[in-house]
Parts: sequence; structure tokens; C-alpha cells
Amino acid sequence: MIKRVILLILIVLFQLGSKKTYAQGCSDAGVCTIGSLSLVQFKLELLPFDDNKLPLLQNEDPGIDTSKSAKVSDSTLRAFKYLEPGVVVMDTAKAKKIVTQKYTFQYPRYFFQLSTSIGKGDRGVIISTTQLEANMRLIDKKLFAQVKLPYAYVSGDLGSVSGIGDITIGATYIAFAKTKSNLSLSGGVKIPTNGANLANDTLALPMVYQTSLGTTDVLIGAKYTFKKWDFTVGYQHAFNSNNNGYLHRSTIDSNKYNSYFESNKLQRADDAIFRANRTFIVKKINFNAGLLFIYHLKNDTYVNKLNQRTTIKDSEGLTLNLNFAAVAPLSKKLDFVFIYASPVVVRKVRPDGLTRKFIVQVGLKYNLF
Repeated sequence: MIKRVILLILIVLFQLGSKKTYAQGCSDAGVCTIGSLSLVQFKLELLPFDDNKLPLLQNEDPGIDTSKSAKVSDSTLRAFKYLEPGVVVMDTAKAKKIVTQKYTFQYPRYFFQLSTSIGKGDRGVIISTTQLEANMRLIDKKLFAQVKLPYAYVSGDLGSVSGIGDITIGATYIAFAKTKSNLSLSGGVKIPTNGANLANDTLALPMVYQTSLGTTDVLIGAKYTFKKWDFTVGYQHAFNSNNNGYLHRSTIDSNKYNSYFESNKLQRADDAIFRANRTFIVKKINFNAGLLFIYHLKNDTYVNKLNQRTTIKDSEGLTLNLNFAAVAPLSKKLDFVFIYASPVVVRKVRPDGLTRKFIVQVGLKYNLF
């Protein structure tokens, strides 16, 4: 485990030191952070052995072994405890010869998270976002709702802007939950708070400076968990073009201004995502590490200087991110959350402003069970 942690740290340092790697920021795209698709929505815990709860747990999943041979000492097994439908219980290698050791995801009735993230975009633009997230259980054991409200500050060589970011409203339905696997379905909508048309005096600003994508997006996805692995698929569709007005200029002092991708009335293509993740537990700290694939399904379009809608060549393609997260309990109800993401494969042209060299997020998560 120590070797794995060291490897992850080395990868992070390599990505921070690289000057050529950029990626679509998943937290900005939206689809891979809604509901159960988020890296850290539900916390994995090791549960103590509780003999009285075995029959109840067996009713939830008849495949579990509750035979006498399975009931070994707590020091050997530290087995499992029944909570409710809507938990995920997983195996570990330690007890394979007798019975699998059990882990579970706990679903709080409510949780609130306040986080701050920082990312580095095109031409060294710094994007800092403070976000308040609220989650609640609508139907016991089955349905959960989520609201995210971000506030962004952006600073670069064209100036600084700030404002409320896009509001995300999502829901998660637990299709099934057994002792070794579960399936959750998530959907949501991303609501723009402006038309992505913030300007510096009379100069239109490119998308990397915008606090909103300027479009109404629908987000859908599914997450399957098996033992300590989870696999996520998702899809994001933008219903409209935005009102951004950034085009290159021909004036003598325009070199700096023209160094960004044009995005006048940008129409973003759809994104498909796939993520594979592995969970590790070290002294009650949850570590998650994996790969996130984001495929931009078509080239984006924009309106050029002749007022013609034009295809943006090479804006289609794959972004591949490394992602890492840790959740450390500070008390029974309070957790510290850390997330890091950085790219290894990028699209050549990224007019949507979602370019990131890296994203680092820290936050506090308050759980009410």
C-alpha cells in the first residue's frame, strides 16, 4: 500500500511539473460529479462483526455465507453488520479461505460539503472555485437528491472576473445493492447563471475566463460497484449555444488577446465518459485512484467574423485523466476531502475553456445519518 501511495505522489508531481499536459476539467464538465458518479459521495467503511444481524443480511443477499465455519473470531475476520438496503458490501483478500471480509458504503440521510478547488487553464489562467453542495435522501434506501452551487474567481493575462457558476441539480436512484455489488443510476441538469458573455470593459473574454458554460445541459450516468472496484459511464448534452463573443482581432497589439481559442456563440458537442476506480482503506482513510476517459463526440462549432457557423477542427477527441481522492474522518460526522486530477491524453483544440493542467480540491463534508 505504501508503494502505491508513493507512486501516486510521484505521478502527481510529474504532472504538476509538466508544461505540456492539459485536460478537460471534469468538475467543470459536470457529468462525472453528479450524484453517485462523484468520487467521494458515499464513504466506504470496515464494519465490525455482529452475529445478531447475520439473518437480516442474508435476507438482503441470500448468497452470503452465514454458516458456522464462516463465524470465526473477530481478530481473524472482523466480518459484517447489516445496515439497510442501499449499502454496498465488498470483499478483501485477507479472509478468502474462510469467508470474505465485509465493507460497506454508508448513505447519510443528509450531507453537506463546502470545498475549494484551484486549477490551471490556458496560458496559465488560474481558476478558483468555492462550492457548496447539499445532498438529501428523498426515499429511504432508494432515492437521493443533490444541489451544487459554485462561486468562481478567474485571473489571467486578460484580466480577472468572478461570479456564481452553473447550478447543478441531480438525483440518484439505487437500482440494487447486494453484498458484493451495487448499481446506481444518476441524472441531472446544469443550469447556466449567465450566457458565458463576461467581458473586460468592451473586450469579449474567451471561455476559460467565463464563470458559466452558458448552456443548459442534461447529465445522465450509471455506476456499478463490485468489491473494491467501481465503473462509471456517463453522457452530457448541451441544448443550446452560448452567448460568448470572443473572436480574434487584427489590431497591432492583439498577439496576447488572440492566443486563446475562438468561441463566439459556441455550440459544444456532447461528451461521453467512462471511469474505472479502485478503493483502498488505510487506518479509516478512504483512498480512491483511477482513470477517467472523456470523449468529445463531435467537433464544436462557432460563429465566425462573417457571421457563419463554422466547425472547429480537431475539437473532437479523447481526454484521459488520472484522478485521485481521499476522505479522512475528523469526527463521527465530519470528513476532510481531497481530490486531484491531471491529464495524460488531451484534445488538440479545446474552445470550451475546460482546459486544465491540474485540478486540486479540498473540502469539509458534514454527514447526518
